[in-house]
Amino acid sequence: QNPKSTYRSLPTHIFTTFNPTASNLKTWTVRLVRQDRDLNDILLEHGVYLVSDWAILNDTKEPQLKRILSEFYTLTPVETEQAALVLESYHAVYVSDRLQHGISGRCDPPSGEQLKRICAYFNHHLDAASPMAPIPDAKSAFQRLQTLAHCLRDYRIHIRRKTVPTQSFDAPESGGFVSQVAVPVADESDDDTQDFLRRYRQIFTDCLDDAIDTVMERRMTQLQKRKGERDKLFLKGLELFCHGKTMTEIAPQLGYERQDKVTYLLKLKDLRTDIRHEMLTLLRDRLRELVQYYANPEQLHGLDDQLDVALSEQISDLMNDAERETTGAREGPLKSRLFQRLRHYLDHRP
Repeated sequence: QNPKSTYRSLPTHIFTTFNPTASNLKTWTVRLVRQDRDLNDILLEHGVYLVSDWAILNDTKEPQLKRILSEFYTLTPVETEQAALVLESYHAVYVSDRLQHGISGRCDPPSGEQLKRICAYFNHHLDAASPMAPIPDAKSAFQRLQTLAHCLRDYRIHIRRKTVPTQSFDAPESGGFVSQVAVPVADESDDDTQDFLRRYRQIFTDCLDDAIDTVMERRMTQLQKRKGERDKLFLKGLELFCHGKTMTEIAPQLGYERQDKVTYLLKLKDLRTDIRHEMLTLLRDRLRELVQYYANPEQLHGLDDQLDVALSEQISDLMNDAERETTGAREGPLKSRLFQRLRHYLDHRP
């Protein structure tokens, strides 16, 4: 209504610039909406990111991905390397095809043939000694790529909205990636976001160490009541296992003839279950205190249930990572976080 104003709303711009002989209205609307920076900034602040999964993967570099996964999602080195190899495989096939054929603009989903090549590339470059599982088929390759893209999308949204994830990156059904629950952060500064992540990572490690200490001392007390110095054999066997020895290799060093006796002595499944239960109790209480410091009171409603689900799944991921590592080929000490902290406990035990 102001004749001196030069402002035109986006719908007005769409209709006044639309040429029905050159394009259809839907295509023109999508194009202008995606090109409107102000609108995209507003949508991003509300959790809507108008970029395809494949475009996100295209413009994500491997060093950037590793930094996001290790610092923002606190992945283990094995998980980070797995995701990096997925991205490398995608670039080696999909991005290379676009460059070779001079394709630009919209990024369509990879074809079935491309997915098979991505799968083959990943499996070919997978280290034989790695605990990572191969990609079995094109469908699995598509799921891994989508899950990785969704995590990168969530990262960009979280950075814009100043929220942080509380759940780890490992989801067994997707081959090792994340579904996350966002915890609102009251302060809008990046410093507070990084401070929360730093504190959370430290709390996670502390709770894991405390849980290991509690469960191990309880196990030692039980074994000390049995004959044959079972407690000392248990400690020695567990230490050898953490350093990469198999049950068959450990047996003669403990004076056993068969590896099944070592399996029965260590009871690794029970050990993981006990540590998981103890850690969940500790982490739930400590993280709830931390979140209350950063979140607004009105944002805390219903947060307990979110934390319980997120923490339970993250700790399960931690244990699943350790379990998978024990079933694969090993060279040297085990690298999963659980066995790293168990080794730390054994090295510093009085």
